[in-house]
Amino acid sequence: VLQNYVTLTCNVNGGEGSIPAETKAIDEAAGLASFTVSSAAPTRAEYSFKGWSTTAGGAVEFKAGDALKTEADMTLYAVWEQNPLVTFTLTYDANGGTGAPAKQTVQTRSGSGKLVISSTCPTNGDMVFCGWSDVKSGYAKFQPGDTVELKGDVTLYALWVKKNTTPKTGDDGNAALWATLAALSVLGMGAAVVFGRKRRHN
Repeated sequence: VLQNYVTLTCNVNGGEGSIPAETKAIDEAAGLASFTVSSAAPTRAEYSFKGWSTTAGGAVEFKAGDALKTEADMTLYAVWEQNPLVTFTLTYDANGGTGAPAKQTVQTRSGSGKLVISSTCPTNGDMVFCGWSDVKSGYAKFQPGDTVELKGDVTLYALWVKKNTTPKTGDDGNAALWATLAALSVLGMGAAVVFGRKRRHN
């Protein structure tokens, strides 16, 4: 007895994502049902989706948009290729100071990797170390112990302010310096708090 309908099923084969099965009527003249391979692609951590095979461990036989004809129910299995292992480097620049931490590296297959910023702090004479930034000037974005996510090689630059000198009684000349240092300290603490909140949510 001729089967009137056949179903095409896609098995993500270890990946994630749901691709609905399709059911088509068989063309009586040809004895086959015609399908178009779905353009939807599953995902899998550290792997790249290459196409579809008629066996779980087979090579690619079909890709998105390909025409497929079958006389019976068929299952297609996702074909995966493991991503190459890459290394990202976090470099510290003392930015005029000395004693920058050693470089850190992270290896990943997913396109990004996380590192904890070194607890080693550089020195710079009478300057006070405020933290790290991905630019040479401005405000500290990161502090020792913060977690950063690298999607490539990154350089962090030390940021500095002049060491605080206690003003003498009645000396108004240092008022501006006091105000500047207070503002920088508050901004630096704010950056650390925001980053800490991000780390807790992660």
